Amino acid sequence: MNKLILPPSKEFLSVLLNASGVLITPHEGPDGDAVASSVALSLILEKKDIPSIILSSDKKTFTKEFTRLKGLLSSSANPEVRFEAKDVKGLLGNHPVHVYVDCSQKNRIGNALNEIISEGIITDPYSNTIAIDHHEKPDDFVSIFADKDSPSTGNMMFVLAKSLNIDIQGDVATAIYYAIASDTDNFRHLTAKDSQTFKDAAECVEGGAIPGIVYSTLHAGKSFESLAYLEKVLKNITSLCGNKVIIATDDKQMFNRYGREIRPSQIVYDLLLSINKVELIAYLKYKENENEIEGSLRVSPSSLWQAHEIAYDVACGGGHEKAAGFTFKGTMEEAYDKLCREIERRA
Repeated sequence: MNKLILPPSKEFLSVLLNASGVLITPHEGPDGDAVASSVALSLILEKKDIPSIILSSDKKTFTKEFTRLKGLLSSSANPEVRFEAKDVKGLLGNHPVHVYVDCSQKNRIGNALNEIISEGIITDPYSNTIAIDHHEKPDDFVSIFADKDSPSTGNMMFVLAKSLNIDIQGDVATAIYYAIASDTDNFRHLTAKDSQTFKDAAECVEGGAIPGIVYSTLHAGKSFESLAYLEKVLKNITSLCGNKVIIATDDKQMFNRYGREIRPSQIVYDLLLSINKVELIAYLKYKENENEIEGSLRVSPSSLWQAHEIAYDVACGGGHEKAAGFTFKGTMEEAYDKLCREIERRA
């Protein structure tokens, strides 16, 4: 059965459209969906003559993804982006609204929330804050536009644009297509219930998005050094459940040498999921913060494993049936043991 996203409520649209300005915050460590959906929202609001600013607490990661996307947009597309709340103060009028994008849990935007409140940009984070998201277990907001079955937040932006009578053309079309392609791994994670996404994508293409260029942009820029990192990760894999589950890990020395930017996650997923009879891939990586481990899960199309359920039980993470993630506070050994217990409990 084809799954349709219901349009946002009248309450949600009223809060958004009556704002003097909109502060847009994607989640910490923003991926292509979070960045492109934030940009799409900014472009949509511009067409309604509502000023907006994108604020990210993760300058390095946001800038890398934003630079790639911006290379696909026209020279007239200039969404405002800031990385410190103090640079936003006073720019969004007397009654701004804060919008979470691609997340609906208030602790997922990093230090930005405390900074926004301390700077007095949003004086009441409950009555002036809304969210647009496609993940499970959202926090309470004054209003929320969410659908856990949506393949991406880009899909939500498509429906929002339609609800506001915005044509899916030009830069809006490209940003939405980029968001959808990024979070679905170029539509690979879609199932029969997601056929509407192909229709949405087709309309984006008719509006000017170019699939081949988006694909090349999403997958370009890997360094030669990333191959050396990949070699080391492949030496650190273990298997469970009769080789149906593979867990890959890096170590502190590898992180110190290669950092966040060089680690080629998608290559790891693609390579390990291509192994015969493998159904679930888990990838554990060190983060910049001491004693924090980033975990990612990917499930093969025919498997019944539920990635988002495992991610939640390991560390209150989230995502979708086929792709999910979490941040574990503790050592690599503790994260690995907890992950193994949750996998074996479901085997």
